[in-house]
Amino acid sequence: MVLEINEVHYTSNYGIAPLRETIVTKFKTGNRFSYDPDCEIVVTAGATESLSQSSASLTRVTRSSCRISAEPMAHTSN
Repeated sequence: MVLEINEVHYTSNYGIAPLRETIVTKFKTGNRFSYDPDCEIVVTAGATESLSQSSASLTRVTRSSCRISAEPMAHTSN
């Protein structure tokens, strides 16, 4: 099936667009957060890739323009 529809290739380093869009929808409906799937959501295959991309992205943003949250995460109250 995959060969027939020519889907034999590496995906983007950011993850496939339909998955990022689904994650944005989940955050919007479940948590009332709004994100841009093209520049605020990254999906990786594992922890090493995730840490590498997160570290690289931190060198390109300022403190006021970035918040990193990992899922799954636990919410705690102070």
